[in-house]
Amino acid sequence: MSMQIRCDKNTAIDKAVNEQTSLLRNTRSEPIQKMLSSSSKSQSYLTEAQTIASMALPMFFGFISQNIITLISLSFLGHSTSSQQSAPLAGFALGSAFCGITGISLGFGSLAAFDTLASQALGAGHTFKMIILLFRAFSICFLCFIIVAALWLHADMILPIL
Repeated sequence: MSMQIRCDKNTAIDKAVNEQTSLLRNTRSEPIQKMLSSSSKSQSYLTEAQTIASMALPMFFGFISQNIITLISLSFLGHSTSSQQSAPLAGFALGSAFCGITGISLGFGSLAAFDTLASQALGAGHTFKMIILLFRAFSICFLCFIIVAALWLHADMILPIL
């Protein structure tokens, strides 16, 4: 399988893509061949793993800090109620599920499509197209969250039905 890899706007390299191909380009826009031949393969894998880990670490801490709030709230609620009073825990579980399904999953789902399209537009050098996509994504999210806000305002009538 052969594909053309772009290093910058003016040069392209023909390279066979296989399991030895590096996932990350060199940040100085040098060809991938130079990067692989200048260092040993284990050093190249180590550098690649460190780069991927440094990109993933902020995402990891973001997801942990987002989910730790629910865990702490649930643990305080569990310690404050006795074992016979399970209604507050059941209410918290039902409210968290309602909030997660109607609001959070809708937001993550609609912005996941923007994430894919924006990275493609930016990678192709179409900055203006990415800005248009950003405004469209914000508009769609705003319209969706108007509906979600209406659901949440009337949750006291909706939740007993469930």
